[in-house]
Amino acid sequence: SEIQRNPYLFLERSRAFQKHSPDAIRDYQTEKIRTVTEYALKHVPYYKKKWHGLDLDTKSLTIESFSEKVPLLIKEEVKRHSKSFVSERVPLSSLREVRTGGSTGLPMRFFKDKGAMDRTVSDCQRCREWWGIQFTDRTALFWGHSASFAPGLRGQIAKATNPLKDLLMNRVRFSAYKMRPEDISTYLGKMQEFQPEVIIGYASTLYVI
Repeated sequence: SEIQRNPYLFLERSRAFQKHSPDAIRDYQTEKIRTVTEYALKHVPYYKKKWHGLDLDTKSLTIESFSEKVPLLIKEEVKRHSKSFVSERVPLSSLREVRTGGSTGLPMRFFKDKGAMDRTVSDCQRCREWWGIQFTDRTALFWGHSASFAPGLRGQIAKATNPLKDLLMNRVRFSAYKMRPEDISTYLGKMQEFQPEVIIGYASTLYVI
């Protein structure tokens, strides 16, 4: 589709969607929860098993009834059964494994396709635009989890390409995992030289900085 060939259309769609009326957004949410629930019941192993026996009439499902009938999904379940959340209609080899940094105490591992990755980027940028932040604004990034920590070839490629990505995105990257006094001094020196307009990072890291 056109939106798959041009991921920036995700951002354009997000910008337009936020201007819809509350009723229109509510109707969209209701339609989505019905179609996604129906798909999950048919094609996603975890939900086919976990939701079996629940009275989920996808044609009349509402946000309220969904919240009442469906048990909460906890992180331990995703971590324990990560591959069971992948649709039977999607080859696992076509997906990208995503790992979080564990800032809440429990690192996560799950899978995304390219469309999901593009939507994540566009949604983040839309939120930043609410604060007047643009793609090309000079940015200091304090981050912990990254594809560069991935094992094997993928991690090696990320380590090699991240500097180029940072250059193109007009940003400098610092490790939130290295916060010794001498590291912080180095970071502050580089930030003084770079003069970032935006600083992004974990709240705990930025508090120390």
